[in-house]
Amino acid sequence: MSIQKFEQRLESLIEGLFTRLFRSPVKPVELGRRIVREMDMGITLGVSGQTLAPNQYTISLSPDDYSQLGTVRESLVRELSETLRKHAIEESYSFLGTLHIRIESNSEYRNGLFQILSDFAENKNGLPPGAVVTNEGERVLLKEFNVILGRAEEAFIQIDDPEASRNHAEIRLIGPNFVISDLGSTNGTIVNGNRISEHVLHDYDTITIGKTSLRFEAS
Repeated sequence: MSIQKFEQRLESLIEGLFTRLFRSPVKPVELGRRIVREMDMGITLGVSGQTLAPNQYTISLSPDDYSQLGTVRESLVRELSETLRKHAIEESYSFLGTLHIRIESNSEYRNGLFQILSDFAENKNGLPPGAVVTNEGERVLLKEFNVILGRAEEAFIQIDDPEASRNHAEIRLIGPNFVISDLGSTNGTIVNGNRISEHVLHDYDTITIGKTSLRFEAS
């Protein structure tokens, strides 16, 4: 995602609210520019030759600037995270672990000044990064245990859709990959428009169950 697109998205989503509540020389667009630059400057080659980007980011603000963020802090983190994910896709970057952005208060900085530091961090037990994003924007992080998707109340990802079977599909970790399998559902499991029995998930794959769409993100 170009920084121009980031600016447009930020303006349409939270810029107005941010401007009213966060009266500081620090602007969200500048944070966006700097965190993308931090990602680009931090890339390295992985053992398999892939381009790895930092997946841990800490933004340090003055105590006053931090306190003024208030209720928009989570919205800003979500928007910055989405910007980094899309930038990583455009540049063919990979992540060592799950992408995480933290905003903290630091008394060493006066109002209007900030710092962004990045690092590489593996997930616990070397688990590859992976999440399923619902239509409502909820991110469900995938773990080592198998994840059931379906209409059943006990399903890990519950699909409130009459066309979904109770236990419709399953996502499990096989080696370094998350794999989705259909569990003999009535209406089938669709990935990127194709009906599958089993499929190795890749970044931004679209999973369709009935009329419900979910997105897999490898970050």
